[in-house]
Amino acid sequence: MNPIIKMRKENGLTRNELSLVLDVPYSTLAEIENSNYSNPRQVIRKLADVFDVDEDLLLRDYNNCREEKRKEIMNKIK
Repeated sequence: MNPIIKMRKENGLTRNELSLVLDVPYSTLAEIENSNYSNPRQVIRKLADVFDVDEDLLLRDYNNCREEKRKEIMNKIK
């Protein structure tokens, strides 16, 4: 599971609520949660502050999730 979705749900926030807290558009947060956002660094920084987690670890987990999704897509193509 995407680490951002996990943290959001653990903290009882909707996607809309978190987008307001982060001051980012709902659609941007949706893209990030769906691992479709290519450069999430600024939002990751804000998320790390909001959830009091290490930014580099969060970015690593996010990138791992994106890679897993890419592999799943490639497997479907083969």
